[in-house]
Amino acid sequence: SYLLVYFLGNLGMKTVTTPLLRFFGFRTVLVLNGLIAAFSIVACGFLAPDTPQLFIHALLFLAGLSRSMEFTALNTLAFADIGPAQRSSASTLSSMLQQVSMLLGVAVAAAVLNLSAALRGADNPVLADFRWAFVVVGAIGIVSSLRFLQLPKEAGAEVSGHGTVRRN
Repeated sequence: SYLLVYFLGNLGMKTVTTPLLRFFGFRTVLVLNGLIAAFSIVACGFLAPDTPQLFIHALLFLAGLSRSMEFTALNTLAFADIGPAQRSSASTLSSMLQQVSMLLGVAVAAAVLNLSAALRGADNPVLADFRWAFVVVGAIGIVSSLRFLQLPKEAGAEVSGHGTVRRN
């Protein structure tokens, strides 16, 4: 049921992504949504066996919403200035970079998990070690989200329509 709730959030965001990007713009959406996504990762680190199912479902739904928005906004912005002749190569490069970044995230989490267990002198990780892994990965997400503040306010406006006046 956890995966289903996560993907319901992911799917639910698809209907409102374009209007949100049009209204708030890429920079605002990427910063605020990125922070929500990062804090949802941190929050997952504090789940425990006695955490109410309703809270877990709500957190996973929020995580699904935020990840969907972030990936859609990043992919849209990444291809905003790519011409038709370069789209195939750009798509391949973008896909590869996404896979590498996810791989690095898993590697960092695994390293933190193992380091935390080793610092305790244990062979096997416990819940506290997983918490550290989630907190570190979430902190990386927070820093990454704040980097979007460097985008110009009008970034991606030609794609999203943010800041443009519509005339009939």
